[in-house]
Amino acid sequence: MNQPLQSDLADAGPDSSAIRSARRRLVACLCLVLAGLVLFGGSWWVLASSRFDVERIRTEAETVHKAMGGMLSMGLPVSDFIGFDAASGRVLRFDTAVRAVEIVDLTDRVVLRNPTDFDAGDREWTEGSFLGLGDELPGIEHHDWLSRYSLPVAGRFGPAGSIVLYYEHEILAEFTRSTAIAGFAALVLLALGVVVHAAVLANPEVFQSYRELATVYAVTCLIGLGIVGATIFGLGATKAIETANAYGESLGARLGEAMALGIDPSDLVGLGDVVREYQESNDIISYVALLEGNRIEAAAGLQDQSDRWMRPDGVFDAVIEVRPRRLYRPQYRVAVGIPLTVVTRVLWHTGTTAMLGAAALIALGLGLLAWVRVPEPSTVAPSTLRASA
Repeated sequence: MNQPLQSDLADAGPDSSAIRSARRRLVACLCLVLAGLVLFGGSWWVLASSRFDVERIRTEAETVHKAMGGMLSMGLPVSDFIGFDAASGRVLRFDTAVRAVEIVDLTDRVVLRNPTDFDAGDREWTEGSFLGLGDELPGIEHHDWLSRYSLPVAGRFGPAGSIVLYYEHEILAEFTRSTAIAGFAALVLLALGVVVHAAVLANPEVFQSYRELATVYAVTCLIGLGIVGATIFGLGATKAIETANAYGESLGARLGEAMALGIDPSDLVGLGDVVREYQESNDIISYVALLEGNRIEAAAGLQDQSDRWMRPDGVFDAVIEVRPRRLYRPQYRVAVGIPLTVVTRVLWHTGTTAMLGAAALIALGLGLLAWVRVPEPSTVAPSTLRASA
């Protein structure tokens, strides 16, 4: 009498084939959403990276411009800039993304170029912001992944020409950095953990409860968002340090020319104004300081300024040696800092669209969980129990 009842109750349990199918659908849904978050994170970084690139390239163009200051003040044509090879060579050595530096006259004719074999060809350049970055950027033009920045220069008697820098956006190279690799590795481990949990450890009851499925899904997405955000922030911090290095190299090269002539930086007239000019030339720079050892020779932007320099908190900075250390000569260094708040603001400004897309993707995945879920098993009818009895 009891055997038919036990058979009916066993048939009323969850269908194992349906559970296996639901597990595969859950794995596919979660992996699809995680892959989408990675793609949105990549697009976010493309926008943020372009913003930092513009600030760095503009600084390097200013480096060449300042090296031309003496001949421009005398009214000489831009083609007579005898220090072009040295100034442009420093930019090319420091920044691997820069492909060429040119000087053009008022007729847009190239009079100086480094390297000489570079040819931009007949490209159609588009003006304005990069990939919908937002604000229009004067002097910036783009063609696919190659961009150029033009900085007008004026001499004693009026406009004299322009400095043009050609550079590429090395997005793929930036994604191979240790920060990005660690972030992607964490996402892969997270995806593998989801697969193991869903395919081996998950109880059948989980696939019959929408609340438990949504909890697993939400926790996984939040962890994925955290990993993507931390990776992008790490790349932004690296980019900020590169930008600070560009400023430090620019000021260091300018002071190095004086030191090459045997002039000590402390003997330069208006040194404080030069340092202040660098600090105020860009709104992302927090402070600029010229150091003799750790003693502050001149500084701008340091709030708690004293005679001794200490790294400020909440700042990404770079310290550049002006010239190699020599016996019986003081060692001068340039320190440049970019605040953490600036990096956060740039990432927030450029990541709005990507974050909205990620939120829409997560919401879509939440709706797909209804397709993943296995219907609850139907209870055995009382008539069936009576018939079995």
